[in-house]
Amino acid sequence: NLLIGRNAPLHVIQDSVYMIGEASVPTQTLIIGANLLRGLKGSSMQLRIVMGIMAVRYIILPLLGIAIVKGAIHFGLVPVDPLFLFVLLLQYALPPAMNI
Repeated sequence: NLLIGRNAPLHVIQDSVYMIGEASVPTQTLIIGANLLRGLKGSSMQLRIVMGIMAVRYIILPLLGIAIVKGAIHFGLVPVDPLFLFVLLLQYALPPAMNI
């Protein structure tokens, strides 16, 4: 009762921790982006390889995810709940740095 609640004497600590928690996801996204950018500058990979990786990640994997989810529905492995199916499909479409 000292930390949690509006009337708690030390609620400022709870508010501070909450604010830091809210800022953690954008901060992590910026750090990952900076690390990825730094890694690309010193990379000697050919453009063809990078384009192939992008095609697999952003075209083939989502299509494979649709096929897997449809197959799971057909065989009765997952419930036919639209929100649940959306989350399953979303896992195949997110950028790789965001679903680690």
